[in-house]
Parts: sequence; structure tokens; C-alpha cells
Amino acid sequence: FETALEAVLAERLQYVVCPEETDAFEALAYLSESGGGRCSLVAGIPSPSAGDAVPDGAVPLLSRVTIAEGRSAVVEQILAGSYLVDNIAAACALSRRHPRSTFVTLKGDVAFGGGILSGGAAEAAGPGLVHKKREMRELTG
Repeated sequence: FETALEAVLAERLQYVVCPEETDAFEALAYLSESGGGRCSLVAGIPSPSAGDAVPDGAVPLLSRVTIAEGRSAVVEQILAGSYLVDNIAAACALSRRHPRSTFVTLKGDVAFGGGILSGGAAEAAGPGLVHKKREMRELTG
């Protein structure tokens, strides 16, 4: 499920998780004052989203993910509304019926926003961050 997870998270894999909002505010102020560039931050625990019913033919991606201790509240909100499906046609059809949700295949093809698709050859991009982190954990025991 690593390819699907990486496809759904995309740039969100680069988010810096701050325990409190004030930490995020201070980090952004520092970046602004120092000319240090831009960064996306998760400021504390994100607000819960509405608990919509799982669309027929989809599996919550969250049910396939192991979350590190102490990170479940953040990860659950980031992955809320993300579903695993069999193929891109199913993903697109479900996206049209559920435009606020994201649908992803095991190959990493994604449909969201009522019919916006993202996909292609994963081999060209190489293994993603989730895959590399798992490999590092396996190698270090």
C-alpha cells in the first residue's frame, strides 16, 4: 500500500508536524524574517472532518496504514476521505459522486475533486519516502 499512500499524501509527506499552533506560528515568523523560504506545517491537531459513509467499492486507506505512536490524530485527519479502489475508472466514477474525497489505486493513480486524475509510471519516479523509510527500518532492525 506504500505506492497508494505516497500518491495520496503527495506534498503532504513534506509537512512539518508541530505539537502546538504557537510552534507553527513561530516557525513561519522565523522563515519570513530570515528569508528562509516557505514550509507547510500541521499546526497542532487538525480539526476533525465530517464522518461520511464509506463509498461502495472503496476501502478507507487509513485501515491499511500503521501509524506511529502519538501521531494517529494527525494522520487520521490527513487521510480522512482517502479511499483505496481497484482501478482508475472506479476511482474517477467515485470521485464524480464524492468530489470531496480522494480515491487511489494500488498503482498510485489518484482521482479527486470530481474528476481530477493524477497518475502515470511510478518506475520513473522511483521509490517514494514511505518505501525508503520502511526499508531503513528493516535494515536497522
